[in-house]
Amino acid sequence: MPNRSVIAATILFLLVASGCDTNPQPPTQDSSDYTADALRAATTLEQSAVVTYVSAYFASAATLSMREVPATEASTQVIDAVKARVSADLIDSSCVTVDTNNATYVVMTFADCSGAHGLLALSGSVRAEVGFETADCGQVRCPVAVIYDMTTLDLQLGSARIVGNWQIRDPLALDQPYTWAGLLDVITPQRGVTFTTAASFTRTDDCVDVTLDTTLGGSGQRSLTASVDGLNRCMGACPTAGSVAVTSEDGATMSWTYDGTNAALVSTETSEFSLGLTCSSS
Repeated sequence: MPNRSVIAATILFLLVASGCDTNPQPPTQDSSDYTADALRAATTLEQSAVVTYVSAYFASAATLSMREVPATEASTQVIDAVKARVSADLIDSSCVTVDTNNATYVVMTFADCSGAHGLLALSGSVRAEVGFETADCGQVRCPVAVIYDMTTLDLQLGSARIVGNWQIRDPLALDQPYTWAGLLDVITPQRGVTFTTAASFTRTDDCVDVTLDTTLGGSGQRSLTASVDGLNRCMGACPTAGSVAVTSEDGATMSWTYDGTNAALVSTETSEFSLGLTCSSS
């Protein structure tokens, strides 16, 4: 009968021969893979902040007082508030055309508009279907949140073209965040990205604070997941804050932190490199 040392030696030989690594190493990627993945993720995060800014035209249009009125009455109030918020953000509100039935939808068409005090160019159209989450309030149902189902085929925000669908939730409660989630294609002069995102956000003046998780896909492109916590971006500038984590489909990881400059220091499992950002021109 073979002794234990022979058995152990045989097992070790089989492990080595089968290629089993008892000390697995990080997934291998060359520098061009890391750079390409980081650029796609950065484009997605930075353009998500711009989509968030436009989403804020709709979020916060509702008021707490709407919790005490029927949803049909609240709908007209919400659409009026959205129109007022858009007009207030544009340098010249005559550039936007509004089509609405004052009940269930609003379509905004921008013609070379300038928003965010001149920091964001807008062209094209976006449609919002307006609905509500409701609760009993006496003899009727009253809103507890406004839901906007957004659709666009040709919305141009800065240098980026936005195509896709997303949903905005505007809660009528002070302790709940504004949120949006959807599937979008973004085409910039540098690259195109396809991504699914879920985000919570606030807006102050021309800036947004966003926390989001996103999955990047696209034909012929590697799948990535990315998340950012505390992203702060003002329109016309690069983010001033935000911690980013990215994982590729083969398990390779990278991270960086925004600091307001047009470059980020990206850390991988084995190295660091500087990533040039295009956000200041988007």
